[in-house]
Amino acid sequence: MLKFFALVCLFGLVNCYKFGKFGKTFPKVRAWKNDNNAACEPQCKNHATICKVPGIIKLCKTQQLVKVMEKNCPLLCGFCKPCSRGCIDPKCKDQILFCPAMATKKNCNTDPNLRQLCRKSCGTCPACPKTQQQKLKCSKDCIDSSTKCKQYASIREMCGDDSPHYDFMQKHCKLSCKLCRKCNLTMARGKQIKTAKLNRPTTRKQECRRDVASESTVEAQCLGAHNFFRCLHGSPPLNYDLKLANQARRYAIHLAESGKPGDKGMEHSKKGVDRGNDVGENLAWRWAVNNRYNVSQAISDWYTGEMQYDFDKPGFSNTTGHFTQLVWKDTQSVGCAIARVGHEVYVVAQYSKKGNSPNGFAHNVQRLKSDVCEAKCKAGTCQGQDANTSTCKCTGPQNNTVPECTKRCVAYCPKPMNHIGSWLERCEGSTSCKCISSKKQKLWPGAQCI
Repeated sequence: MLKFFALVCLFGLVNCYKFGKFGKTFPKVRAWKNDNNAACEPQCKNHATICKVPGIIKLCKTQQLVKVMEKNCPLLCGFCKPCSRGCIDPKCKDQILFCPAMATKKNCNTDPNLRQLCRKSCGTCPACPKTQQQKLKCSKDCIDSSTKCKQYASIREMCGDDSPHYDFMQKHCKLSCKLCRKCNLTMARGKQIKTAKLNRPTTRKQECRRDVASESTVEAQCLGAHNFFRCLHGSPPLNYDLKLANQARRYAIHLAESGKPGDKGMEHSKKGVDRGNDVGENLAWRWAVNNRYNVSQAISDWYTGEMQYDFDKPGFSNTTGHFTQLVWKDTQSVGCAIARVGHEVYVVAQYSKKGNSPNGFAHNVQRLKSDVCEAKCKAGTCQGQDANTSTCKCTGPQNNTVPECTKRCVAYCPKPMNHIGSWLERCEGSTSCKCISSKKQKLWPGAQCI
């Protein structure tokens, strides 16, 4: 005890010679915590830097130092009541004109009638009702600079106005103390922006989920892929319609039996004959060894049109029409079918109600809502769709040539003008997606997904 008291003296907290012998009895001092009706004191704060020393609060109950602690660390020891620093009920007012002159510290503490008549001057106003609390402002600096802020705020209740650590928490634990809120990164100056990510991986919130392993049937693949991509753009999920599925199956078989090569004979079914007038349609064809192409991959190919769509100039084009129908907000149901002949695979999806209406693009085709990453490079574009683990970057000369994305992803690699031969423009992968050249690979050049 003597060593600790000597340390206190060295810090200049107290002139030790005033106390004489350490066994001297000191008078008891009040503590406002025992009186809920006590008036607040605007000057209730700690006056010495040593009040911040860990463990110094123990001296508040030490008989020899009580009076000194009341003088230098009254807030820490609870010897005074701080005035609320939060929102005060605007209806709380003084009821008599002379309150500012009459509401001294002594009068407010001793006269309960005065505290009632002069609530504003005595500092006994209640906090704002929840309906009147000010909305938290969005701030890019709304962070916790200490890893223990959440613990301090919830367990130790150190965010309160009467906490001796109030100033520290206000400065270092803004988020945990709910003094502000994080800004939505998809908003900037009232306009939505593209959620493209930097080359370095970041931790992101997963909003849209998809269990590819459980999609073993045409119906499961159709709904799973459609509703995942629609979720990325804020469109409601679709229902599976058996009538549409049967119509799609008949037309898929018709395409497979037509005898025309898929890349030459892909014509849409006739409205009013093969399908209703208010039914939309997407078609896909792929020459695939062992018929490995499926409905899920076809829908992913349609979605790659998003990488070519201009959201600033919404409208229809042949290169993005599949994508806009896929995410069309007003569409309610879908039916899918697949047909195979030789190494050729045909996929048909029909929608009700149909999309791509001339005046509906701005409302029905929304920008990305989910937090995904995207790499737009010279050779093409890829999109990583696992918000927690996907990474997207451009590699090659000057790090701007070849797109590479990891985890669940899609890629779009347009065929170069000078390339002769086969070229795969679109693909879907669960591990990686990138664009490859014909000179270095034995596989088909273009989009390669694993």
